[in-house]
Amino acid sequence: IQLLSDGGVSVCTGVSGTVSQVVAEWKGGSLAEAGASDACTRHAFHDHQG
Repeated sequence: IQLLSDGGVSVCTGVSGTVSQVVAEWKGGSLAEAGASDACTRHAFHDHQG
């Protein structure tokens, strides 16, 4: 998520529906942008321990 955010890409998690519905929600500002705390803690990119 951090890599995408650093590149100017907004990341939202937990959305559902058609692409058109999700785009409309995003344009309407009703989707929350995901942050590092929303990412899976079990991945290979870095350690969250410190």
